[in-house]
Amino acid sequence: MNLSRCLVLVATFSAAFASTPVHSLAQESDFTGGMPEMDPPGSSIAFRSIVLRPKIAVPNTASKLFPTQERIQLGNAVPIILRQNFEATQRIEALRKFTEKDYLQVPIKLLDAGEIRKLTPIGFGELRRAAYRERAGWEYPIGEGTQPLAMVLLPDVQETRTYSKAIAVRARIDIKAGNLNDAMDKICIGLGIAKHVGETPFQVCKLVQSANSGALLSVIEELIQHPDSENQYWNIVALPSPFIATKPALQLETFIWQKSVLPLAELDALSSENQWDSLVQEITLYSDVMGTGNFDKSVVFNDWSRLARERLPAIWKDESRPVHAMSDSEVWVRYWHMRTQKLNEECMSWALLDYHLSIPKLIELKNRRENELADELPVKFAYEPPLQLIVAAASLQQHIDLIRTIEAIRDWSAKNGDKLPKTLQELDLPAPMDCIANKPFVYGLSIDGRSATLRGKVVENRGFSYEIELEPRG
Repeated sequence: MNLSRCLVLVATFSAAFASTPVHSLAQESDFTGGMPEMDPPGSSIAFRSIVLRPKIAVPNTASKLFPTQERIQLGNAVPIILRQNFEATQRIEALRKFTEKDYLQVPIKLLDAGEIRKLTPIGFGELRRAAYRERAGWEYPIGEGTQPLAMVLLPDVQETRTYSKAIAVRARIDIKAGNLNDAMDKICIGLGIAKHVGETPFQVCKLVQSANSGALLSVIEELIQHPDSENQYWNIVALPSPFIATKPALQLETFIWQKSVLPLAELDALSSENQWDSLVQEITLYSDVMGTGNFDKSVVFNDWSRLARERLPAIWKDESRPVHAMSDSEVWVRYWHMRTQKLNEECMSWALLDYHLSIPKLIELKNRRENELADELPVKFAYEPPLQLIVAAASLQQHIDLIRTIEAIRDWSAKNGDKLPKTLQELDLPAPMDCIANKPFVYGLSIDGRSATLRGKVVENRGFSYEIELEPRG
């Protein structure tokens, strides 16, 4: 298991928001929308019904859904985000009640705007300032050697889950009321902050970025179904791609043990048996922190020492220090370290490739971990391919690209008599490839031509499947 799994995410509700004035809303339209449900139970495969109105996509480079360069301001977003924690602590109870109910799954026609505003007293002015900053410096002690990396707490990043959910729900009530520009502004703020969350190379931060962004993408699906919605194709094209930058996290993960158990970086500096014994205990301690230490440590130590003494000579090249001269603790540590580092380098290197290449290999490496490391428990606990991270990043990108494809379909329909295309190859605007399959998305037109299906490749029980219906312009 990756050591970064033990990064503690303390979920608190101290990050409340400064209130904003409640503006009067335009008269609500008859738009009923509705967030799609996840089916079947126990999976993350989304089956979604989309009703579209044909609309031509007007080219633009300044996305209304993400802070683009011409609107970026100098400065660090993080102090602005963290200041929310202290400016509205009296609203903790409201936000706690908000998180007790999943308002993203409530049909949009049933949302109570007054209730939502009361439970989400968000300071959009400040959050907008944060979203439009050029960078996010979270100032975690990475590479400083002052704190074991695995013990860094991340309550600030975790709290952004509440921000993003609140922003997404507030955007939904804007869509319900027909205030689409306000909804797009909120989506822009939410995606901007989500991107800032991922600017620290912890895997956990990237996973939080994926969750926060996914909630806002689902709101975009409701936005494009509104009768008055402009075509969002070019706004989506302008989003960063890939939206989640995984390589910094993969590079850090390769060395996460050395940056958490600091003596591992200078093994040759250890000279006494007590130092080697202490290092074995420290490695075991971190296994406990990760929740993987449910084993008899004395048995594991004795069995692993014997196994390590048998196998270390095959990979140990330092003739000045023969294996037979090492203590059991030194043999235990050196073989564990060499095996773990080699395996981590291998799987992290594969993870650097494009999704359609890396995911099958990471699945293979995960299976190998289960099958080949049964007698090497200390290595098994320290090594796990970053499949969860890569699948989360790929799934989010697939989601973005599917929405872009839907908007390309809406553009084509507006230009071709309010009909659905027979194939994606007919589209005037380029439809992206499925990043997980490296193939076009699977598209099928119904026999009567009134509906179509669009889906991406499912991986690790995650994927998207759309049923598209076209509502002709009246």
